[in-house]
Amino acid sequence: FEKEAISLHVALRSREQDLGLIPAGCAADAKQNRSTVLLAVTKLRNDLESLSNDWAVLDEEKSVLLLQLGKSAELVDSLTARVELLQESLSDRDTKIQGLADEIESFSNAKSALDAESTKLSNERTVMLQYISEESGKTEEYKGLIKMLQDEKEALQEENEALLDSVQ
Repeated sequence: FEKEAISLHVALRSREQDLGLIPAGCAADAKQNRSTVLLAVTKLRNDLESLSNDWAVLDEEKSVLLLQLGKSAELVDSLTARVELLQESLSDRDTKIQGLADEIESFSNAKSALDAESTKLSNERTVMLQYISEESGKTEEYKGLIKMLQDEKEALQEENEALLDSVQ
């Protein structure tokens, strides 16, 4: 590219001199201009190489970023799946907790009913113990009466025997 530009520039200047467009005194200027153009072309070539290198580096960085983006997308998909699984697990756990809460409430109600029944039975027991105690006192009284009646019976039997003996 540089050689082509130089040869075109030289050919252009030669043609201009042949046509008399550049005066003979300007040959030094033409040589100076040629050096300036040569420096500009060299600078452009260096800039082009630098841009080409920068472009290659940018392409590599783009490839790395695309790869990282792909990995990030996979990670996001994986995390989304995990979050969905956790949400399902939490929903199942909430359902189980609600079931347990219902069972606890049912057991609490049953316990309250058992406590009420226990209190009722305890009261009935107390009443029965009082009745037994009262009846126990009456039993002693009845035993005394029975003893007295048995004694009277024996006395009457002895009297009957005595009367029968006397009648005979």
